[in-house]
Amino acid sequence: MTYAVLIPLKATSRGKSRLGLPDDQRQALAMAMARDTVRAARAARAVSSVLVIAETPVDGPDLRAVGASVMTTAATGLNPAILDGARALLADRWAGPVAVLPGDLPFLTPDDLDAALLAADQRFAGSGSGSGAGWGAVVADAAGVGTTLLVAARVDALHPHYGPDSFRRHVRAGAVALPIDAASTLHLDVDTLADLKPADVTPAYRRPTLGEDSRSAVAGLHADGFCRSG
Repeated sequence: MTYAVLIPLKATSRGKSRLGLPDDQRQALAMAMARDTVRAARAARAVSSVLVIAETPVDGPDLRAVGASVMTTAATGLNPAILDGARALLADRWAGPVAVLPGDLPFLTPDDLDAALLAADQRFAGSGSGSGAGWGAVVADAAGVGTTLLVAARVDALHPHYGPDSFRRHVRAGAVALPIDAASTLHLDVDTLADLKPADVTPAYRRPTLGEDSRSAVAGLHADGFCRSG
């Protein structure tokens, strides 16, 4: 199967406050991570399209430049914004499978996303891809608390339950936890500057690499004294 990917994006002018950076640097890093997430998703073989659901049209041009379609939502809150994107896919006559990614996966590789979507395909094939229990699949962040991938077999079956402890919320709602390699870059979302150095949570044989825009943004932070090496 091929997937439509939804990426909900809080306005970069106010997003990623936990980075603890001055506004200009924070906004630049947030956009860099979103662009790298889009690039990785667009390069995955199992992905046919990427739609960013943006809070503000100001962020649109930077994301269209790396291959995303962008819609601006008036919805308030993450779950309503995602459902707004799902409705847009349905209006565009997409009824197939859908995957939701956050916009802060700067380490993500196309191969890791493909592996997760293939695992989801196998789960759906085994369950008949019906609604209700087993309607979707979910991948946790490195801490096992948040959600870095939410998949539904059909766009009209998508049931996002983002919020505190979202991984368990999705499982309780009927999504199946996917057996993803612990070293997968799909686990590595970035909320704080410490998350930009994930060596301690990944095996030595597979050190993750930042996407090109995020590498450039982090190099600027080092030059300005906001990040320390090592």
